[in-house]
Amino acid sequence: MISCGNHFSVFLTTDIRENKSKVLTCGNNYYGQLGLGDKLDRQIPTIVDGIENITSISAGENHVLALDTLGQVWIWGSTYSSISQYRGGISRHVLYIPNILSGIDPIASISSKHNLLLDLNGNLLQFSDDFSNIKLLLQNVQSIESSHNHIIVIDNDSRILVVDKNLARSTWLGGFPIPQQVAEISSNKYFVVDAESNLWYMN
Repeated sequence: MISCGNHFSVFLTTDIRENKSKVLTCGNNYYGQLGLGDKLDRQIPTIVDGIENITSISAGENHVLALDTLGQVWIWGSTYSSISQYRGGISRHVLYIPNILSGIDPIASISSKHNLLLDLNGNLLQFSDDFSNIKLLLQNVQSIESSHNHIIVIDNDSRILVVDKNLARSTWLGGFPIPQQVAEISSNKYFVVDAESNLWYMN
């Protein structure tokens, strides 16, 4: 698995000999987004120490989320980004090494854009730009997809909800069979994959 941020990349690999996952990072490191304990850029992918059993990674502009097999979320870097400006402030809080995000139930999926977490009970959560406060956004959520412009939610009734980047407006998308996945390809343009693997396009 590969996830790319702002001039840096994150790789999730599996060591077949040890049957263990490893996270590697390279690129720009001004905000500690490589998780290596310093601000030095790396041209070659380097192993991030202190985390193991990682199943998913998500790179934001300047920070990274990693999900492990216990449902714990690891985070490093800084949430300083163009997205954070829409939430009414910019945080300069920096984590140079991976830290566990505390105060949450086990998590099923992560999205670094807009700092989103979906727990095993279907609660969609968002943590603040200083990694501290966590608030509940929605309940009965099945899956999420997020981009710079929107948060896209499929709820437990297979309805599609699109929420704008500053969480001020939301719209239900209709006219699709049961959706399995939704992706935004540009502002207000979406691909929907239904339960029979048909691809739908909405403009």
